Amino acid sequence: MKKSYIITAVVVLLAVAMVAVVFVGKDMININNPNSEMTTEPISPAASADKNAYLSIVKSSSDMSTPIMETALDDIFYTIDTAGKVSFFRLSGTALSQVEASGSYEITVSCAYQDLKADVSYYTDDEDNTVGFGLFLATDDESVLIYEYAFFYLLDLPERFASSNKMLVLIDTDKTDIYSNDKVYEESFSFNTSNQATSRFIVADNRTIDDRGAPRADYCMTTDAVIRDCADELLFFSSRYYRLFKNDYQMDIFRTGNWGNNTDNDRYIENIVGFYAVNTDEGVRHFAKTEDGFALSVYKPDSKETTLIHEFSGDFYEDYILSGEYLLNRLTLEIYDISGDKTSKIAIPDNVDFKPDLFEIDENGTYFIRGAADLEYAAIVVGKSDGAANIYYNDMFKNIIIPTITDDNTVMLNIAKDASGSEFAVAFYSI
Repeated sequence: MKKSYIITAVVVLLAVAMVAVVFVGKDMININNPNSEMTTEPISPAASADKNAYLSIVKSSSDMSTPIMETALDDIFYTIDTAGKVSFFRLSGTALSQVEASGSYEITVSCAYQDLKADVSYYTDDEDNTVGFGLFLATDDESVLIYEYAFFYLLDLPERFASSNKMLVLIDTDKTDIYSNDKVYEESFSFNTSNQATSRFIVADNRTIDDRGAPRADYCMTTDAVIRDCADELLFFSSRYYRLFKNDYQMDIFRTGNWGNNTDNDRYIENIVGFYAVNTDEGVRHFAKTEDGFALSVYKPDSKETTLIHEFSGDFYEDYILSGEYLLNRLTLEIYDISGDKTSKIAIPDNVDFKPDLFEIDENGTYFIRGAADLEYAAIVVGKSDGAANIYYNDMFKNIIIPTITDDNTVMLNIAKDASGSEFAVAFYSI
């Protein structure tokens, strides 16, 4: 979700808000007064736990200069440093081996009548699928006054819009997203690989400006998942009818017209929460606001009717974490399977107060959760949605920034080694 545009250091990504919880008590006798009544002394399960127990699930670990992130290509990962240098890696089991980029393009896009330019390195797999990444930095071009940073994401056009020698370029200008697998993109361009020309893909008429003097970043937002789910029309998110920078709370789903052109008035589904929109045979699955919380709903374009599938209480952004097709309730520790419409409970000891703040799960229900346990201890929980879970404690877990489930039994973790955010380790844990 889009944030304020004040540029902050990468180390902000490492901050973890540890949540106060209630300790489990244990009866103790006051030895200074044998006649005193028994009093309750709080003893934390986390305090007495073996902080090195997690070592039994560590498969391997190695140092990295920058975090390693997933791509949409099978077993291909990438790194990008703050100067824009990109490297690609192939994962085999828990072994990462660097692979040569297939090539690079110098891509220039026009935003707010200013040219943002980036060298985009790309990788093409054996099935001719391509992804590429690059950075624009204002420090490299003093003529650009509005934008300080822009992340370039190069990918194949959705099949519905496929055209010879053309690809899609998505732009994210939020610097705090640089080390995120879940970026939200605010600009989209068609890119001609033959002559390197770019043009607007989603054309938004009557677009207003924000406090930077740039077009509103919350006017036409999209994600990698939504792009790849494209059917006859491309869906995207917009807060254009709401207060600037309030898309955390108020958004609509729009849809494009022909060849990506936004008709600008096709307000498809109103008052939704979360960057989630999936095309199904029944209609567009999404989360809609309700009086007491929100609901998983399906909008049927033909009848223009909405069917409620499952209701949730609480605040979507405060009380839940979305990962793919799963929704974690941070308060009840229940995992809701969106596509299967079923709920499972994380099986950890009842005497542990655990408040998640990081959640990653794959399509088979293998998950990794990081959070605060018993007031001051960082903890991780690993398991499968249909089975038992294991909980481990170590203060180092606070520095985990990017978890990726690599197979049904393994999670890859990027861990900051110091507070500066300049050194990282990548570790593989068993699940």
